[in-house]
Amino acid sequence: MNGSPAWAVAARGRSAASDCQKAPGAAKFRLAFGVYGCQRSGGRGRTMKRALWVAVLILLWNLAGDAAFVMQATADPASLGDPATARAFATMPAWAWAAYALAVISGTAGAVALLMRRRVAWILFAVSAVAVILQFSWTIFGFGLLSYKGLNALIFPALIVVIAIASAVYAWRQTARGAWR
Repeated sequence: MNGSPAWAVAARGRSAASDCQKAPGAAKFRLAFGVYGCQRSGGRGRTMKRALWVAVLILLWNLAGDAAFVMQATADPASLGDPATARAFATMPAWAWAAYALAVISGTAGAVALLMRRRVAWILFAVSAVAVILQFSWTIFGFGLLSYKGLNALIFPALIVVIAIASAVYAWRQTARGAWR
């Protein structure tokens, strides 16, 4: 049985690797730090490979957010070229910085949990999405970003909010499908 799960193949005394090599169109797939068996192309393996790529892209996005947070938190406002940005960083309250930190930390933790196929991923992404909304609520309404930079300044914050919500929804759907531990 060439499409059998790895544990069933091992129970019959053969390795999953040899079973994958013999089956036409089958390949081993690796996800979340372990080999899970082999699948024929077009089957569950393709879905799992797509899930891996989605998780890697979400992790890279969140790592970029981590880097942005560190750069913005450690930047000297006087050295920034844009006076509106310098004023925003200088007047940003502690709770907004805390929301920003919580957003990037929980987003990255959610991405790692996504790679590990853990149910907690959707909760971490939901926390990140709420924190992102809180942080940008100060930037837009408390600071008055629109009065300084105009409507175009909302494009990137809106993209960040959409990706945070989409990450939470994606992880929740994977959890509801039963594809997670």
